[in-house]
Amino acid sequence: MKMYFPMKKALQRQDEEAFKTMLAENPDERHPEKSGFESWIHTAARSGLPDTIRYLLSQGMDVNAVGGVFKTNALLSAAMGGHCEVISLLLDEGCSFDVSEAHKNPLLMALHEGHPEAARLLIERGIDTTVAYGARKFTALQGARNKGYTAIVELLGGDPAAKPAPIVHCDLPDWTGKRLGEEQLVAVEEALGLTIPVGLRSYLLQDFPEKMFFEQAPDSDEWKWLGPDSGLFHTARSFLAYNCKDSGAEKKTPAFPDFFLFGTNGGGDYWCVRLDESNESVHIYLHEADEFEDQEQTVAEFVQDLIDNGYGREG
Repeated sequence: MKMYFPMKKALQRQDEEAFKTMLAENPDERHPEKSGFESWIHTAARSGLPDTIRYLLSQGMDVNAVGGVFKTNALLSAAMGGHCEVISLLLDEGCSFDVSEAHKNPLLMALHEGHPEAARLLIERGIDTTVAYGARKFTALQGARNKGYTAIVELLGGDPAAKPAPIVHCDLPDWTGKRLGEEQLVAVEEALGLTIPVGLRSYLLQDFPEKMFFEQAPDSDEWKWLGPDSGLFHTARSFLAYNCKDSGAEKKTPAFPDFFLFGTNGGGDYWCVRLDESNESVHIYLHEADEFEDQEQTVAEFVQDLIDNGYGREG
């Protein structure tokens, strides 16, 4: 896959002719999903390129090819980019709705990424809106309410005037828009009764990537599940919410005695490091298996892989 990244960049800058030329010259690069990457249909969908998708389909590529970090089809990529024309095209060509996990659900991710029109289209095209995920039974209705999309809330049969109680019970300042600093991390440690591992702490304070920072992420009573800080945590309340058993309780009890969570894929799996620092590698908590899997990567290496696979802000 020597040409994978040049070809991907061609699609990302919407240079369709350059991509077609490279694909014709490198026929062994037709199926990057077989090597653990996303398919070309994924990349074209993420970039909003319906004509390229039509071309790829004419070349015999599978509209339901599974690939990318989320291990699902390209409908998710189109939904995350808010590309309604691409969503319609993929569905017309037989692309299926994958609602098996929250992070694969195109409706949840369209809401999460701020694309209510894409969400409306998916609902109108028949996606299952009733699926509930995780111990907290998170649904599309909650996702729409969290984002303030009252029209979508109504479309889903909810009360647009309903306002839930704060998810994180705490007596902390409103830190919305403020970069994560020592003050926030100390507050998290004091609330949870633990010490954040030195390596992770240093990364969060000194090396947190700009691409993963969302200034609009609430760090107040308005904090919501699956908000813009739910990939790589960067608000005090995201660390509190995910690292305790009951974020609404006054006294916080750590969710896991041996690990500290610093991010999630949105589908119930968490990225974490050991609290005792005996192993500095990132681990992933796999909720279906109920086990921690060592990734044999540092936090910096792991996060860079996330960015390379499409996580974070565009641009």
